[in-house]
Amino acid sequence: MRIGALSSVNPEALRFGFTALTQDTPLAQTELAIEMVPVQGRCRNCERELEVRDLVFACPFCGPGQIAVAHGEELDINDLEVAEE
Repeated sequence: MRIGALSSVNPEALRFGFTALTQDTPLAQTELAIEMVPVQGRCRNCERELEVRDLVFACPFCGPGQIAVAHGEELDINDLEVAEE
């Protein structure tokens, strides 16, 4: 899974819930891999792409500005592997 830093999803809580739901089922050995996605965007003033650090939405190139978020809000299943028995 891909979890964006702004998605409000706690990865450890997701892991706990996944383990609780799959325990004692045929999916008990299933692995949940989580990739954290940082907040990335583009400054609407200077048009430069940037990574937002510490949730400071100010352009490090031209100063305070409006940042359009491009990544960091996702909650995606990006890959699924199924093994046949």
